[in-house]
Amino acid sequence: MLSERILIVDSDKSIISSCKSVLSTEEYSFDISSSGEMALNCLKNNSYDLALVDIELPDMDGLELLSRIKREYSDLNIIVISGQGTIQKAVESMRLGAQDYISKPFSKEELKSIVKRSLEYRRLSSEIYGLQIIKKLYRAIIAISSLMNVDRVLHLILEFACGIVRGDSGTVMMLNERTQELEVKVEFALKGDIIKAKNVKVGESVSGWVVEHNEPLLLVGEVKKDTRFKNIALRPEVKSALCVPIKIKDKIVGVINVNTTTSPHIFGHTDLELLKLFAEDAGVAIENAQQVYEHLAELNKLKTEFIATVSHELRTPLTVISWTVKNLMDGVFGPLDGVYIKWLNEVNKNSEQLINLINNLLDLSKLEAGKAEIKKINLNINDSIKETINKMAVLAREKDLKVSFEFDKDPLLVYGNKDRLEQVISNILMNAVKFNQIGGEIKIISQLDKGKTRISISDTGVGIDPINLEVIFEKFRQIKKDEFEISRGLGIGLSIAREVITQHQGKIWAENNKDKGSKFIIVLPSVISDKK
Repeated sequence: MLSERILIVDSDKSIISSCKSVLSTEEYSFDISSSGEMALNCLKNNSYDLALVDIELPDMDGLELLSRIKREYSDLNIIVISGQGTIQKAVESMRLGAQDYISKPFSKEELKSIVKRSLEYRRLSSEIYGLQIIKKLYRAIIAISSLMNVDRVLHLILEFACGIVRGDSGTVMMLNERTQELEVKVEFALKGDIIKAKNVKVGESVSGWVVEHNEPLLLVGEVKKDTRFKNIALRPEVKSALCVPIKIKDKIVGVINVNTTTSPHIFGHTDLELLKLFAEDAGVAIENAQQVYEHLAELNKLKTEFIATVSHELRTPLTVISWTVKNLMDGVFGPLDGVYIKWLNEVNKNSEQLINLINNLLDLSKLEAGKAEIKKINLNINDSIKETINKMAVLAREKDLKVSFEFDKDPLLVYGNKDRLEQVISNILMNAVKFNQIGGEIKIISQLDKGKTRISISDTGVGIDPINLEVIFEKFRQIKKDEFEISRGLGIGLSIAREVITQHQGKIWAENNKDKGSKFIIVLPSVISDKK
């Protein structure tokens, strides 16, 4: 067990001698400061369990020093040493946060007794705090163990780590086995410029040292005084820091870093042990989440392959049926009367609809698997929008919809696949027609916005429940619209749209209009035209 550490702040050599004699006998470790400034410097660079502070110091008033210590190191127990003429100050020191005081002259037994009492009080307080922390630790472990998303697990690990040891900033860094570098995955209360710093190689800096030596670290104050880190300095605002390894089956996969900056708390060895204990369970939680993720990824792959296989098997006979029906209707096999033509039209219409659904399934499977061939060229997206509007004109007229398209006279160039981008616009326009009121409006606007191509498609339909603005882009999800009697599809049109736009390095999302209806927005990288 580590010996308890005491700071003696006194300029009286006889008092210092008495303190040294008592503390050495009890096997405490101690440092001596003969002034207030020396004491503050010691506190900045070390962690103490107790401070003995003389009320009369050569460079500052003892009460001023006490006030500063309690403000910056509120956990530290302080015993004030007072002279005969400073009893009133000793009483005032108790009000400021001192735990006890002892008057000069005092015997060694008196000093031994008051030091033991103070440290015993600190131990009991630590045990009570420890029980509270164990309760927190248990809740934290239960919480992170039930999660399946690795990113969410990492966020909770850092959140709980900071809470357990009372840190006010930190990071979780994960080891990239290929590059042998630690990469920041999650940060808490840190400035952006710190997070943007380069990755840390194994063996470099504090985090790299922890991984290389498989050893946790407690750092207080100036790190350069530690010969292991003579070329490294903690950020000036960091008062103390903890860095512990995260392991999966005895293999280091990352580190948890926690700091105190604005907090008065200074980390001690108890904090280090608590964080080590928590890191063990954090490793298990990360492993569980990774296994679930890999299992789900495999299931998703099998599902995609199954859909693709079934779709291929269905498309062939449906194509034959469609071909046969068209030939019958064209009289290739002989003339047919009106009744047969009517029913063959229905068969043809439904078989075409099934073929389109199957083609969409195959499209989505290829896009998700990265197997879809997307040949890109520089194209004027305004031309593609116009072509798509023309194709939808008949459907729009059936509902007496007013369709308008606003665009600049200059070409709006993007680097993309014409067919795929028109497929996206068509899917959105189809929904705008389906879910619009009779006599409603559809408004398309394309423009260059901050160097990007921005396309918005608005309608005056029923709109989308705010909780479903992201759900609609999920596969096989359809939002019920009671006002409309519409044949159901597979709910993959918008999934395809998002996959296509993502593969064009763009973004697509949905919003609700302020008055009524919904709006879909597509943002794509632009190709700046040479024409001015």
